[in-house]
Amino acid sequence: MEVNKTELKIHKLFHRTQSVSVFDIKNVRIGEKQDVTLYDMDDKKVLTVDALSDNYNRFLKTLEFYGKYPAACK
Repeated sequence: MEVNKTELKIHKLFHRTQSVSVFDIKNVRIGEKQDVTLYDMDDKKVLTVDALSDNYNRFLKTLEFYGKYPAACK
């Protein structure tokens, strides 16, 4: 995963790279194993990021900075 200011790029094995802007995210849900699921403005699931992903902490800090991930969820 790449985190570049407001742009998130997710690289998955055998899949194409998926890009998501922080501003396109409406809702964030945290799973049992700290996996983060992102939803767009239509409440459609965009992607799920596993806690073992590269740059996971940076990803959470970016979401928190832009008000998408409340600090209380940590």
